[in-house]
Amino acid sequence: MPITANATPIADSVMETASNQRLFFTYVTPAVAAMVVNGIYAVVDGILIGHAIGAEGLAAVSLAWPLFGFLIGVGMMIGMGAGTLIGLRRGANNPAAAGQAIGNVFGLLLLASLILGPVVFFASPYLIALMGAADATLQNGIDYMNVFSISSIVLLANGALPLILRNGDKPSITTWIMVLGAVINLVVGFYLIVLLDMGLSGAALATIIAQGTVCLLCLYYITRPDWPIPFTSADLSPDAETCKTILSAGMPSLMMFGYFIFFMIVHNALFMHHGGVVAVAAFSIVSYFFAFYGYLAEGIATGIQPIISYHQGSGQQHRVIATIKMAMAIALGTGIVIVIITNLMPYGITHIFNNDDQALIEETVNGLRLHLILMFLDGLIFICGVYFQAIHKTKIAMWVNGGNIAVQIPVLMVLPLLWGLDGIWLALPLSNLIIAIPVAWLLWRDLQQRSHQISSIH
Repeated sequence: MPITANATPIADSVMETASNQRLFFTYVTPAVAAMVVNGIYAVVDGILIGHAIGAEGLAAVSLAWPLFGFLIGVGMMIGMGAGTLIGLRRGANNPAAAGQAIGNVFGLLLLASLILGPVVFFASPYLIALMGAADATLQNGIDYMNVFSISSIVLLANGALPLILRNGDKPSITTWIMVLGAVINLVVGFYLIVLLDMGLSGAALATIIAQGTVCLLCLYYITRPDWPIPFTSADLSPDAETCKTILSAGMPSLMMFGYFIFFMIVHNALFMHHGGVVAVAAFSIVSYFFAFYGYLAEGIATGIQPIISYHQGSGQQHRVIATIKMAMAIALGTGIVIVIITNLMPYGITHIFNNDDQALIEETVNGLRLHLILMFLDGLIFICGVYFQAIHKTKIAMWVNGGNIAVQIPVLMVLPLLWGLDGIWLALPLSNLIIAIPVAWLLWRDLQQRSHQISSIH
């Protein structure tokens, strides 16, 4: 079934009636708010772990994250692929096909959980140990991942369902649901980690409780009678072509998480080799702070995806151009401001997580200054990847996300040999600088082609 068509768009949709600026902020503001709240939660979660468990707990979370991220990545692959398909089909005035895409999401999530849950459960001890974990750090990491592997359906659905809800003209509701999830995570996390002294098992259980609540609320709205993209029980039956298209369109999201996984595994192993648990714990703190900007960029990207996919389907090129330009201006500007703040007050940021371990404090400050110096380029790369995914240029989106891995491999092989720990910290900004140049050119070329299409029509 085609995903685009020269059909008359759905005239009463907010996608058709709102101005470019209003449409942008209608979708992006709630998405950014939800992601920023999640970013704040991630930071507070790190603070709780840092003070309650210490360097061993922070290091264990960092070492276990690649497995956790893999499950989230598969969920986002399904959700972003379906979201892109829904937006394109709605823009092409084909709501029945959009409903079929929603129905097939549930079967994909169930199948993925049945396969990946047991795999992660049995593989996590070996993979965490492979990155250099031992003793208390290894056991903490295993405890953390056991909870997630047993509850894998929740992680997968949490990565997918909010994206489906946002593509059904529900950006504000999606935000409130995600904010509620972050608040629940924080409150339950404090109770389980600090008051009940459950360690990382408590942290993981709090996450599952919060994300399970998010999933149930998303399902409630998606199955309500006033849901704008109706789907029937017949749509729940797996359709091979639809499932294939969803996975194909969503593959760049998984590849993006593949980059994050590669990034975490290699950095964890290198930091453990060159600096031990303290260096890995410092990397964990820096990653928490970096995740705050990452959540902001993700909010912008997931906010613009429904807009761009819809107007790609309806052929309204000027809307696509205006949306991506606004997204880039906000992502780059905010990233530059955060970099300045980071360099002005690195000790203040570090003391939030731990104020007792002087070696951890000094290494974290060093990491904040070196690792995040070109952080804003990560926002450019991330949003470009989602942009090309949203317009169904899957190969380019995969190249954008995969290019980071290809660039970082030689950088990570050389810099640590030259500068030790400083070389590991500098690998990210150097690789971002290298990959950002061709990515920016690809975006510029795409926008130029759209501008020429508009000129030819007029």
